[in-house]
Amino acid sequence: ELKSEFVARASHELRTPVTSIKGYAETLLRDDIKLTPDLRREFIDGISRTSDRLARLIQDLLNLSRIEAGRMEFAREAISVIPVARDVIQRFRHQNPRHSFSVDFTRGFPRVLADRERLDDVLTNLVSNAVVYSPSGGEIVVRGRMESEEAIFSVSDQGIGIPAEELQHVFQRYY
Repeated sequence: ELKSEFVARASHELRTPVTSIKGYAETLLRDDIKLTPDLRREFIDGISRTSDRLARLIQDLLNLSRIEAGRMEFAREAISVIPVARDVIQRFRHQNPRHSFSVDFTRGFPRVLADRERLDDVLTNLVSNAVVYSPSGGEIVVRGRMESEEAIFSVSDQGIGIPAEELQHVFQRYY
């Protein structure tokens, strides 16, 4: 049942950007509508941004398949996390003007051994959820701190939160 629900949600998530791209493209192809150069550029930018989102969704599904098959590979290297967090925030800032975004890492935060692309994926998913579940706006903060020898990351928002009875299922597959 949970897997069926997951497939339904994934299908919806894929349909949304496809519908948006199709709408932009069909409008651009219409001869009966005269678009200003600025509006035409805005539509083309919309197609580009939405295509990027669609590509990320497809990559997420492929990664999920790899994870379940135990074939996910990680390219571990010493990276600075702060620029990764700033890049993620920057991508969301333009698309979500109702929200304010910030990065808050402790002074002297060290480089960490990680897969930059996977870290970007994780932060992107967390910030995306923060945006979705904070519909009225508010502040979204990506934080990093050291605790003993561990790097701790968090994304906080002012959204609706997770009901207490659902917390036990947070890491359950397909929930």
